[in-house]
Order: sequence, then C-alpha cells, then structure tokens
Amino acid sequence: MVETGWILVGVNLLGILGAYIAGFLLKTKKRIVLLTILSFINSITIIFSANSNIKVVAIILFWIHVLFTSSDEVVRYTILHERVIGKQRTTLVSLNNTLNAGATLVALMINGWLSDSFSIGVSWTIMAVTGFILTAIGYSVVNFKISNKKSDVYGGE
Repeated sequence: MVETGWILVGVNLLGILGAYIAGFLLKTKKRIVLLTILSFINSITIIFSANSNIKVVAIILFWIHVLFTSSDEVVRYTILHERVIGKQRTTLVSLNNTLNAGATLVALMINGWLSDSFSIGVSWTIMAVTGFILTAIGYSVVNFKISNKKSDVYGGE
C-alpha cells in the first residue's frame, strides 16, 4: 500500500527546502550553467523515478526531483526579475508566465496521450528528454544574447 499522504508531506517539505537552497545556489556567477545542471538533474531523476520498479526508490527519486525543481524555479524567477528591466518589465514578466502556462498545458496533453498510448515510464522519459533539450537550447540562446549584449531586455553583467 502506498501512503500517499506521507509522500505529499515529503513533496511539500522538499519543495520548501528546495526554495531555501536556491538562495545559496544564486550566489554562483555561472547561473545559466547552474540552470542547465538543475534541468539535467531534474530530467534524470524523473526518468529513473518513472521507470523504477522499486516503489521506495521511485518515491525517493521523485522527492529529489521536487527538491531540485523547486530550487530551479526560484533561481529562474529570480534571474528573470533581476534581468528584465525597463518600461516593458511587467508586460514581459506577464508574457513569460502566460507562455509558461501554455507550454505546460501542451506538455501535459502530450504527456497524457503518450501515457495512454504507451506507459507512464515511456511518457515521462520522452517528456524529460525533450524538455531538457528544449531547455538547454533556450538557455544557450539566452546566454548568447547576454554575452553579446544584443538585447535591451537583459541588464548588463
């Protein structure tokens, strides 16, 4: 029997811990590298969690995923709020949130279809790999724009 209540307590506690840890992670100078590493850890832990045949291992890996996802989210939003400047700041942050919600909706629909068509393990693996690749490409573009200072959206280093 799976004790869902205790699993959710772990999810919430590790979410809080992950947000706290983000404060330490934000001290790094190579934030895009940090975000890429966090995304890689999140992808790996969700792949192994979804494909584990050992319930305890799957739960622990999912908790690790929650920990690093929480840190990742705090780091990303902190960077967003530090870097987006100017008169259009509110519009750009709002646009970011809207695009995130839309992307999440599409991802969940694809995830549901893949789960129904194959299995949860296959679905989460495909989504984790695809998500990591898209995220890495996105971070590379942002890093290029920042390093070349070709965008007025991002403040200087």
